[in-house]
Amino acid sequence: MIQRVISYIYKRTLYKVYRSHVNKKLRARLKNKNFSLISNNCIGGLTCSDLAQPFNSPTVGCFFYSDCYLKFCENLKHYLSLELEQATSSKYIDSYPYILGKLGDIEIHFIHDSSFAEVKEKWERRKKRVDFDNLFFVMSDRDICDEGDIERFLRLDDGKSVFFGARKRSNLDNFVHCYNEKGEITTQFFAMYRVHEKYFDMVEWLNTKRIVIY
Repeated sequence: MIQRVISYIYKRTLYKVYRSHVNKKLRARLKNKNFSLISNNCIGGLTCSDLAQPFNSPTVGCFFYSDCYLKFCENLKHYLSLELEQATSSKYIDSYPYILGKLGDIEIHFIHDSSFAEVKEKWERRKKRVDFDNLFFVMSDRDICDEGDIERFLRLDDGKSVFFGARKRSNLDNFVHCYNEKGEITTQFFAMYRVHEKYFDMVEWLNTKRIVIY
């Protein structure tokens, strides 16, 4: 309980001040504006917010289980052409306290919106902004992800995909080993506190597609 209170206070006060300082530096470095960042969790949306960039991707405020995310990335134009529908059950979990959507055979978990109407309006609006000529993909090791999924993702598109993992599970250059993370996978706070910034230069990648790992 005490840890939760401390975390809340830090997030609401000190971390806000720290992020304001960091974001100012990141925005000054960013040259590639209006990119589209596809993400399997909150990393994409938070990156756009930090860099003061529009949400040119519908994958904001949601997460995918790995198999669904890989299908989505591999056949992006196809799935973006489908109408988002509300799902009544998940193949991964029995219950969920949020909105569940589906595109054909994949499901998307919308954890921040209060109604499907709100989810669909945002999805439809943002998917129209996707720039296929300025497209990037990020993924982390949460949500039922194995080595086969990682290799499949890393080979999506040369220079346009980056994977974050708590364990060293690939030797490809675009696998970012987050070596100080404890356990088998990155924690639920990995995106919230931008832990990836300790290991990877996101702005350099967006500017040049060059992978710089610390």
